[in-house]
Amino acid sequence: MLLVAASGVLGARVLGAADDTVEVWAVVADLGAGDEIGADDLVATPVLLGRADGLDRYVEVTEELPADLTLTRGLGAGELVPRSALGDPTAAGTVQIAVAVDDVRVPSSVGAGSVVDVYLLSGGAATDDGPRLGDRVLEDVTVVASSAEQDFATAGQRKLELAVPAEEAPSFFALLAGSSEPVLSVARQS
Repeated sequence: MLLVAASGVLGARVLGAADDTVEVWAVVADLGAGDEIGADDLVATPVLLGRADGLDRYVEVTEELPADLTLTRGLGAGELVPRSALGDPTAAGTVQIAVAVDDVRVPSSVGAGSVVDVYLLSGGAATDDGPRLGDRVLEDVTVVASSAEQDFATAGQRKLELAVPAEEAPSFFALLAGSSEPVLSVARQS
């Protein structure tokens, strides 16, 4: 009798826990800041989150999606869509810039949505207050697009479009303009 009662209680708990599953949106593929996303970019993903566990931070499948949904930061394939990543990327203070990087200096895993650091390897003018060779010149920037994904490359180089904080873009361009032949390298963050 006690065994029957215990199994009934256990079964009720298992079924009760199943009711805590909610479907939220996740992205199907890597996407970068500034990318517009629609139904084809999303997949319903069941998660075990209660309201107290932060469910309100994610977009539930039951909610109607706005027509002009844009990312303010990159998301990796399978990542749940947080509300904080939606909005106008220009309001987030970023601009998109393009850089050419030798193929051998970009990890093959770098694509739209990747978060990377950019390093200056050569061609920089050494100054007392400026970056030196080997210094990180851009940090935690999101790849918006990559020429590898567009099947286009020029002379062994990849074009990366990066979402960069607006206040950092002028100093980055000044660094490149003051360099005879800048060589950049990219490191992907895990």
